[in-house]
Amino acid sequence: MNTIPVQEFEAEYRVKYSGGKVEWFPCRVVGVHVPDAWSQGNFVILTEDEDGVSYVGTADAIIRS
Repeated sequence: MNTIPVQEFEAEYRVKYSGGKVEWFPCRVVGVHVPDAWSQGNFVILTEDEDGVSYVGTADAIIRS
């Protein structure tokens, strides 16, 4: 597994729902994660909920804000 840090930037990550609907939510991109040589990489993102609690996650698609 490899995680590569990047200079942080503001972005939005994509959420696709089962009915085909797509929504974009704000995040901060902090790195790229590639689990192995046969996998596509994902962006490492930080998100924040309404109470100000931060969460780390991954996203397969982002757009810069």
